[in-house]
Amino acid sequence: MEEAIRNLFPTLTTTHEPKRSLLTAQREDLDSLDTLRAKITQQRIRASIQEALRRRIQGETLRFSLNKQAAYMGKVSLCLEGEDPLGPIKVYIIGDPLGAINHLCS
Repeated sequence: MEEAIRNLFPTLTTTHEPKRSLLTAQREDLDSLDTLRAKITQQRIRASIQEALRRRIQGETLRFSLNKQAAYMGKVSLCLEGEDPLGPIKVYIIGDPLGAINHLCS
């Protein structure tokens, strides 16, 4: 899973929790989203991603899941709960969700 995350978020430092089969990362800036942003632009999916992400805002938090198999291939693909047989990469952006969406989709 770490390789899939690195393909979309190469600047993140991850922490592995083997007992929970969990890999976590945390950053304080939007620069960590730059590779994801470039791939969204490259795939020409900005408008659809922007619309989908706006629907996933909950208060001060943006929550979305990325298809792990697509991420392994360096591609961006949002997924719904239960849609990814390998389990999704869950992304939580706390603070300014609209700012993060604008950064990703501009």
